[in-house]
Amino acid sequence: MFTKMDTVLGFVGFNYVLVMADTGVQRSIVRMKSDEDKILQLDGKKILGIAGEQGDRAQFGEFIQKNVALYELNNGYPLSVSGAANFTRNELATALRKGPYNVNLLLGGVDSDGSASLFYMDYLASLNKMNYAVHGYSAYFLFSLLDRYYVKNMTIEQGLELAHKCQDELRKRFMVHLPDFIIKIVDANGVRILEGPGSSSQSNKPGPGTPVSSERSAPVVSVVPSAMAVEGTSTRNPAVDKALAALPQSLWARVGLTAESAYDAVERFLRFDKDKTGTLNKGELVELLVEHFRDRMTRANIERVANLQTAAFDKDRSGMLNLEEFIALFASVQKQAPPKK
Repeated sequence: MFTKMDTVLGFVGFNYVLVMADTGVQRSIVRMKSDEDKILQLDGKKILGIAGEQGDRAQFGEFIQKNVALYELNNGYPLSVSGAANFTRNELATALRKGPYNVNLLLGGVDSDGSASLFYMDYLASLNKMNYAVHGYSAYFLFSLLDRYYVKNMTIEQGLELAHKCQDELRKRFMVHLPDFIIKIVDANGVRILEGPGSSSQSNKPGPGTPVSSERSAPVVSVVPSAMAVEGTSTRNPAVDKALAALPQSLWARVGLTAESAYDAVERFLRFDKDKTGTLNKGELVELLVEHFRDRMTRANIERVANLQTAAFDKDRSGMLNLEEFIALFASVQKQAPPKK
């Protein structure tokens, strides 16, 4: 039963794999700790999310990790993601009738050609390649969310936002209190922690006994752009400041905009919202992006990007973008646009 209480989630994005796991360890009715890392780094381009009994998690996870390293030492090149998954599945099958490991696994990674893949395994040694997968009772809640919001080739910002939606759903619906989550990502640049123990966000986390706000702590920055002085702007627009202050603080960490860029994005949104509905239609969005990126992208490219990105960031499928959706889109386009000429 307690194996099912663990939550491990993973999905494939644009040349990356994101894996999220809860950080709780429990035995019987007692929680033993709340900072367990259930996502093991196998090598520079592979991660293994493990749900199960703590002893089996540690023993089997380290066994796979050391054998993946041994293969690379013996052969001079690493196992592919598929090769590592099949090796892991074979070890589960071998142990099944001797001393089975009570673990469920998600193995994700990026191969030398840059392609990302995710493999689902359970304690009975089944193996499937998936775009997204979940282990534990949490799957009853999260598969519907993933069915609804997962799209292929998501950016990292979109992937992190989807992971946050899953966290919010569990906190709201799941009767079991999950203390915290760790999120790791693997791409061509290697493995890194986006949130949780070991990430930069932990240094700002309140200690035991400190009241915790219901607002999610920001993983990178914690300063609302409206409270920051924007370099080169002597007179600030009160309407822009008011709109900035109304947005959730965690948004800025997710999108990664500087204070100056955030102010500029909101100012443009308000200016191009001609009918003052608080939303932008596709035509208004294209004109806004043309003004901002005219020295970096052609109008045809901007129209193509606007169509693709609107489909990704229009969460309510209204055909319009509200301010929060626009900020996420603006940040994504800005990161992907060519440098200024």
